[in-house]
Amino acid sequence: MQIGIFSNGNRNNKVAKLSYDEDLKEIIVADRLGMTEAWISEHGTFLAWQAPDALPCADLMICKAAALTKQIRMGPGIRPVPFFHPLQLATDAAVCDHLTDGRYIAGFGVGINVANNKQRGPLPADPRLMMREAIELILKAWSAPEPFDWHGQVWQGEKWHIIPKPLTDIEVGIACSRTDSTIELTAEKGFLPLMSWTPT
Repeated sequence: MQIGIFSNGNRNNKVAKLSYDEDLKEIIVADRLGMTEAWISEHGTFLAWQAPDALPCADLMICKAAALTKQIRMGPGIRPVPFFHPLQLATDAAVCDHLTDGRYIAGFGVGINVANNKQRGPLPADPRLMMREAIELILKAWSAPEPFDWHGQVWQGEKWHIIPKPLTDIEVGIACSRTDSTIELTAEKGFLPLMSWTPT
């Protein structure tokens, strides 16, 4: 049996640093105990959960934790895909793959209450459509040997590429607790299913 931890950033400290330090200590202990993975919640402006100590960018915590641990693999649980350009997500994950020496797991999902979140204005398309297309685009950006053209329903562009390419074959986890179609996508692609404790 493999055991991991899920850090949900639910500490309610008034100073973010206190919560971040506590989360880091937990990851370090999990690594010493031989746990295989840690998933770090990403909350903040874009999602329903907001608190003074919310962690709006899990990748930064993961890269710091990688320098303080030896073997545990880590991933954001999750990057809310509709709020970011897919090439930025692909680039962020590739850099994290290098900085963690291949211990990074990409975690993607639609996010909580995304359709009603207006932090960056209205979304250009249905959030689930955006997530599906973004995942295809991210996988292409990671693997394409040459710049490529993309003519999707949401994003269009020519001669796209990212620097750097991933160091390893990045494993992908998908938040799939709310719809059957997301579970089907996860199974179809061979991704890790990330399940919530509050499924509908």
